[in-house]
Amino acid sequence: MNALPVRTIALSLFLAPALASQPPAAPAIGQPNPQATPEPARAENTPPTAADRLAASAKVYAEARTYRDEGLIVDEMQVQGGTITSKLSFETAFERGGRFRWQCRHSAVPGAAPGQRYTLWSADGEAFNSFWTLTGDQKGAQTLDTALAGPTCISSGAATAIIPMLGVSKADARWGGRTTDIEDPADKGKETTDGVQCWKIEGTERFSDGKVTLWIDEAGLVRKIRQERSIETARLLNGAEPGEPPVPKFATTTTITIKPVINEAKIDDAKFTPDEKNADGPEK
Repeated sequence: MNALPVRTIALSLFLAPALASQPPAAPAIGQPNPQATPEPARAENTPPTAADRLAASAKVYAEARTYRDEGLIVDEMQVQGGTITSKLSFETAFERGGRFRWQCRHSAVPGAAPGQRYTLWSADGEAFNSFWTLTGDQKGAQTLDTALAGPTCISSGAATAIIPMLGVSKADARWGGRTTDIEDPADKGKETTDGVQCWKIEGTERFSDGKVTLWIDEAGLVRKIRQERSIETARLLNGAEPGEPPVPKFATTTTITIKPVINEAKIDDAKFTPDEKNADGPEK
């Protein structure tokens, strides 16, 4: 089995269970936004718990009027013979009840240069279009769940890191659990990431036994996600045949760094342009 199918199947295994007056100038990407929803007030001398911080963060995304970001994904897969490192990037633009666009730039095979694009967009939060340069496959009028199924694996899970928390679809989208829904969260204090001071929270992924660490800034925005998983290939292949040697495990570490901006008065129209051929939908 070559590296690409292993990576794709592995990601699918762990992500599939989740199916169940002039306003002020906009801040630059990556800078804290003073308009962001603050954490809810608490009783004096009662510091928020890790679970409180996660709930407050989820609320910020669910109530956001607008959201945009730029992100970098570093995916390290430890296999027999060494480590395969892939670097991908993505960007998001979202208006509540209106436009949406998400694009991921990735490689054709793990470790190669990110020369391919997967773009997902909607004009109304109801019909979602997608285009993938790798296959030339363009689809229109999809549900968000259907449109997210493809890029979830090729983006190392970044497609479902933030989108489900925003409530992008007007319908009941089920693909992808919220990033903030982690088991046994533990507060690890403050730590600076990308020049921004954040609360560091560790826990276990809800739909697997993987370790996850979140860095959440004072405004409640997720700045970094690190997922660490140990995968038994025998599980991916439905078990080895009798008499065959044991199939070894391999480990993956995925680090997603995000530069978010929330609740701007207006997002530049160019952020929503699909920049793909036949942007209004597939050819008839």
